[in-house]
Amino acid sequence: MPPFFTEIDGVVFCESSLEGKTIGEIREYGATQNTTLAELKKVMAGRARQMGGNAIINFRYVQKADKGFHLLKWDKERLNCSGMVVRLEQHPGVSDVVSESVESKVCPACAETVKAAAKICRFCGENL
Repeated sequence: MPPFFTEIDGVVFCESSLEGKTIGEIREYGATQNTTLAELKKVMAGRARQMGGNAIINFRYVQKADKGFHLLKWDKERLNCSGMVVRLEQHPGVSDVVSESVESKVCPACAETVKAAAKICRFCGENL
């Protein structure tokens, strides 16, 4: 079974490995607790393109508590994303790329692809 991946702004995001030239590690942290995964993926896609990559493999995301004392901050947790930027020689293929189509749609909250008939996102629980 081929790996599951999404594409944001021309950059492939895959939670497993894909064959390609490794460029370097990438990390991005949400500015606030309300920063969405879709927003962070857009930022990461821009950085990956600046680095010369067209994919982020071994993509991981987690919500972590900030360390230290926060006197005037109400949000103490933020989204942390990481992965490895690579340059794919060949696009994984139109049939393998998860994109918005008749059979699927992209969740507006987390940018993950779900079935078109879905009422709730299976990734983030957002009402669709």
